[in-house]
Amino acid sequence: SWMIASLAAMSVAGVASADPADDAAKVFEQAGIAAGRKDWSECVAKAEAAWAIFQHGQIRGLQGKCEVELGKYREGATHIAFYAKNSTSGVEQDFLDALKKAKEHVAELTVQGAETSADITIDSQPMGRGPITLFLDPGKHHFEATSGAKKGAVDFDAVAGTKPPEPVVIPFPTTPPPGQHRPIWPAILGLSVTAGLLGAGIGTAVAANADPDFHCPSYPCEAGTDFE
Repeated sequence: SWMIASLAAMSVAGVASADPADDAAKVFEQAGIAAGRKDWSECVAKAEAAWAIFQHGQIRGLQGKCEVELGKYREGATHIAFYAKNSTSGVEQDFLDALKKAKEHVAELTVQGAETSADITIDSQPMGRGPITLFLDPGKHHFEATSGAKKGAVDFDAVAGTKPPEPVVIPFPTTPPPGQHRPIWPAILGLSVTAGLLGAGIGTAVAANADPDFHCPSYPCEAGTDFE
């Protein structure tokens, strides 16, 4: 098959040792047979087993094609896109058709932190360093970005069949510059003193207004002059 020939060529070229490539080719052939009889679950299982032996883009491509047939559109799109990105000899049309079908059911987007080298986590699953292009099932998702001591998060509502033109950027919260944090007790004390003095003044004024004979206590004011 085309897969066996490709793996054999890679082995001859010295990209990988002959044994893993040959073993993977045998398992991959079983995946292809399963796909031929439309046993999509068996196809996925065999392709996954072949990938565990030897990592080759065509293995992921076939796995993705069978996943699309099972309605696992996110996984299928991810694996076929990986195959298309890493292929050096072109991608067969049936794989491209499967990828197109999968994209109708998922959102495709690029995610990064406010700093592009930030580590990205989506729905508690580490995804690596941004920017990362990926596919998401429709619905709400939680993005997190970490860069050193900086951490940020944002929620995103994925819509099937869409591809935002710009990356989704996870912001880092802003913090005040050093030295801006001042103790709060002086302000509280100042407010308390001010409130006390104001209360005393108001009380005295009320008393003066109530009693016209209230005179200036211990203050050099004219006799008979109201305190007010």
